[in-house]
Amino acid sequence: MERCGAFGLRLFWAIVCFGCCTTWLEISFGQTTQLADSTSTSMSTANRLYTMQLEHVLGTSGELQVHAPDNEIAEQVERRVMEEIERLAAIYSQYDSASELRQWLASTGQPSMVSPELRDLLRQSERWIAASRGAFHPAVAELTAVWQAAAERQEPPTERQLEHAVSLCRTVSWQWSSDGRVSRLSDVNLDFNALAKGVIIDRAVERVRGEFPAVSSLLLNIGGDLRVIGTHAKTVAIADPHADAENDAPLAYLQLVDRAMATSGNYRRGVQIGGQSYSHILNPQTGQPCDHLVSATVLAREAATADVLATILSVLSIDDGLELAGSLSDVDCLLVDSTGKQYASAKWHRYEVAKTLAGRPAVRTVQVAAANGGAQSNDDRVAVKDAFPVGQELLIELELNRPDGGRGYRRPYVAVWVEDEKGFPVRTIALWLQTTGPGPRWHRDLRRWYRGDEMRLLVDDTDLIDTISSATRPAGKYKLVWDGLDDLEQPLAAGKYTLFLEAAREHGTYQLIRYPFELNGKPFGKSLDGNVEIKTASLKFRPATKQPAK
Repeated sequence: MERCGAFGLRLFWAIVCFGCCTTWLEISFGQTTQLADSTSTSMSTANRLYTMQLEHVLGTSGELQVHAPDNEIAEQVERRVMEEIERLAAIYSQYDSASELRQWLASTGQPSMVSPELRDLLRQSERWIAASRGAFHPAVAELTAVWQAAAERQEPPTERQLEHAVSLCRTVSWQWSSDGRVSRLSDVNLDFNALAKGVIIDRAVERVRGEFPAVSSLLLNIGGDLRVIGTHAKTVAIADPHADAENDAPLAYLQLVDRAMATSGNYRRGVQIGGQSYSHILNPQTGQPCDHLVSATVLAREAATADVLATILSVLSIDDGLELAGSLSDVDCLLVDSTGKQYASAKWHRYEVAKTLAGRPAVRTVQVAAANGGAQSNDDRVAVKDAFPVGQELLIELELNRPDGGRGYRRPYVAVWVEDEKGFPVRTIALWLQTTGPGPRWHRDLRRWYRGDEMRLLVDDTDLIDTISSATRPAGKYKLVWDGLDDLEQPLAAGKYTLFLEAAREHGTYQLIRYPFELNGKPFGKSLDGNVEIKTASLKFRPATKQPAK
């Protein structure tokens, strides 16, 4: 029974995996967050959960979960959310020269009448500049430019360069006139990304709330920043900054109702200078990268508050950050320092839930696997000590192709697993699916993975949906790790195996990549040929980020 429990946990992690979110989210049988639903009204009881996984939403991955009466309404909600995101991106984008923000930034010295949306962003920025005492400032863009230039020439920035950029972060960058117009006071670079994504999430969610009364609950997750509204509790995981592959176990689980959540961290982005990594999070008051924390997670009523505070707390000292969070209404936080030590606000723990798999078919899955041979498929071979390189893990990196048609497309279904020489699936590393209510189970399009009875029984008539809050990743790019164990938590024997990467798009293409390899104690690496769905994939061994779970 103890082994069964371990297997069920790994199996769950594999299925939960896709870093941001579906019948997947962040086996080693999954990762990211298991969603538990509780219903308080007859309407919400009648509604079904529909989950959509998206790519290239504001430059990252997205997830939408909707409790709706039927698929038609769920798809209407998806369209409305994407319309609102696109509308607001045309206002707030830092990268689109035609956006209202970029047009305003180019209007130095000219009073402008801006849209209500841009006015709101500027006003919120002013409040957070004051509340953070300068730990948040859009002029940090000047510092970002200094450090990016330093990375290009591979020399640290000079003290003079940093002092000049810091001085710009202490100036007033815009001014309001009595008639409501706003003027840029200088040509200082400004970056509102620490706030804008949260503002967009809030506005998109509120639009659904106002237009779709039949929707009982909704979760919108963009790049790890998310907001939950409605009657259903959602269990969301926080990515472990020291082990952030999609199928790594999370740092913690939280259960949220009508809450927003955002995580900022230095573990996925930054610059390299002379072989040293520097955080992309910069202190506007010193000009230096912030490396005392590796992760800051914030809970708040609104996504904008959680979003900007996650950055602010990454800049402030731990004591000052906890003090600021404690002074704000309905705000809680969890900070993780560079050694892995955690610091939580006073009421943080009321949201935490135990790392259990209540309601999961874990034991049944193990029984099915055992009945069909399970890991015993290796029993007729003589195990060789250290068949898997000692102290190593296999890093699998893949990038999903971006289909024609622009932003906001649904991600394909993906399975990554290992089969032994007899073709028996010994370890499922990732299974990324979507749920669209009753009807066809689209994971059946993953033809090879689905063919095995034990795999099919694992997912049929089962919803394994998860969501994770993490530092933002580039759209379509994912990391997975494998520790050399099978799905029963046992080391694989030496021998020949095959790694499979399977992708299928609803009403689209089917693709399969396979790579035969041998476990003989020696590390290996390989760049795999891509296809229509998986642009690139690579394998390499690296020091294990964590000891195997016991």
